[in-house]
Amino acid sequence: MSSTTIACAFSGGSMVGTLCPLPGSRRVVLSPTGLSNGRDHISRRANVASRATAYPDSLPLFPEPPSIPSDDGEAVRRMALGDVSRRFFGNGYVTISPYDAPQSVHRASTHLDPTAYPEKYDTDARADIATMLGVADEHILVTAGGTAGIGSIFRSLVRPGDDVVMEQPNYTPYYNEADLAQARVVAVPLSMDLSGNYCTDIRAMIAAITPRTRLVVLCDPHNPVGATIPNDQRRYLPDVYAAAKCVGAKVLIDQAFYEYAGSHDVMSDEYALQHASPQELRLHEAAARYPQESCLDGTAEWRRAPDTVIVLRTGSKGLSCAGFRIGWLLGAKETIDIVKPHVAAYSVTTYAVKALCASLKEVYHIRAIVDWNRRNRRCLQHAMRDLGFETPHSDSSCIVMKVPDGRVEPFLAALQERGVLARDATEYRMPGYLRFAIGTSAETEHAIRALTDLAAREPR
Repeated sequence: MSSTTIACAFSGGSMVGTLCPLPGSRRVVLSPTGLSNGRDHISRRANVASRATAYPDSLPLFPEPPSIPSDDGEAVRRMALGDVSRRFFGNGYVTISPYDAPQSVHRASTHLDPTAYPEKYDTDARADIATMLGVADEHILVTAGGTAGIGSIFRSLVRPGDDVVMEQPNYTPYYNEADLAQARVVAVPLSMDLSGNYCTDIRAMIAAITPRTRLVVLCDPHNPVGATIPNDQRRYLPDVYAAAKCVGAKVLIDQAFYEYAGSHDVMSDEYALQHASPQELRLHEAAARYPQESCLDGTAEWRRAPDTVIVLRTGSKGLSCAGFRIGWLLGAKETIDIVKPHVAAYSVTTYAVKALCASLKEVYHIRAIVDWNRRNRRCLQHAMRDLGFETPHSDSSCIVMKVPDGRVEPFLAALQERGVLARDATEYRMPGYLRFAIGTSAETEHAIRALTDLAAREPR
């Protein structure tokens, strides 16, 4: 692939973009309005990538963070999507965030001794995470990424013949771990509202809990759809916890994408006040006024049912530590003590611990990533809808889009030819859809142009 091609996908997706304004200029973004007005459909598609107007709820407050430089110094994303992207990019370089990690994360592991063993079960990161969440250290278990946390929960809590109740579609490792545990997945389909947006059906999940249930999984924000649990469903969450406790099951709240949708996020409260500069705090307070759906406050949910709820978080997404492989579980001490023996000793490296501890303090950087993710996500979805593609609302760093005729493979190939990668959502049990990940504004602009070109060729 040419070094000038902007590729836009990661951990399952492609990125797409918008206009990247010069410093001090009025920021403009793609708008979904005013494009039809009697124009023919093909003409409307052709104008999507070039038409721009002010869109207030997408105006970033922060300068866009630097993107990840390639070997030749160009700001070109390199992503991995299994073997396909490894062939496509040649070297298999993997990255989750479209933006470079803060310099403090780069520096954190510079002077460590590579011959020294890490702690058997980390304490430094556990202490920082506990401080951030306002809980005691004993309620935190540090794992080698969120996926490792999922595996340890299944190995410790789920036995052959048990039921695992969870939303469908869902993150692929849940299905894999259920197979390894010889457990049965009780899939509860996402419901769809009148606007064509997906959401979790909490009452249906309650109805699916039986004496055979050992684990209930709630993803918020959802993966791959990106939806958060709506307020009218949240009132039933105590009933989920009660039903699970009645049959001896645990409720796992997966919040891998928490930073992107939490109004009570990693920069909140005393932790932000302790680590942010005055300028950063002003921007943080202003950003908090954005109209934004918020995911659950996992710590608050755990406090409501501490013996039943487990919360999963990761450093791989908004915290820019995917390559270090680090995440954590929040739960009751008794639950942590049950799960801990199923976490491999020495699996969390000292490099990962230092990087995460540095990233947790980067209030400004995390807020900027969330800010620009929101802006580029909205611009991408507006453009997709203007082009006639179906894409349900997302509050995460990924979105899904329905392929018009359901023929995913040729559409993926056509995107790749135009320098854009996406993931077939079939592996999430969502056939006929693609999963895109949100990237930089330049990537967003590139991908919108690619989709505009494809839309002009697609029969309707």
